[in-house]
Amino acid sequence: MTREEEIKTLQSLKGNTYFGQIFDNDTIDRMCDNIKNDFMIGLGVDVFAKAEQVRKAEHNIELQEKIIENHRVTIANLKDQKDNLVALIFKAMYTDAKNETIESELHEILGMKETCVYKLRIGATLSDTERAAMIYELTSKK
Repeated sequence: MTREEEIKTLQSLKGNTYFGQIFDNDTIDRMCDNIKNDFMIGLGVDVFAKAEQVRKAEHNIELQEKIIENHRVTIANLKDQKDNLVALIFKAMYTDAKNETIESELHEILGMKETCVYKLRIGATLSDTERAAMIYELTSKK
């Protein structure tokens, strides 16, 4: 292939082409000048600059998609938790559910630690199981 053919080929790759997605018009022009002057094609050209920009953009898109999916999961979990808590409130208000049953369900919905924190905030007494769990929680962190 002659220099002229290489230059013509490079010029034809400008714009909305796969090649053009990686190399902007100025970079292609610089490559053509290098060919005209019988220099190495990459002289003075950062051939990887745009490729790195594209890679970073793709990575950012992937991160954004992960964040959006995490938010969807979190929102779904919060809705489920709200539904479970509302059901528990109605069960406590309108059935013969025992306190142990209600507390057991709170432990499942909120977790033992959070249930204990809320009970302590309102001045309620912790059950023996809850006290043991909190003692274990405090002593296992060392």
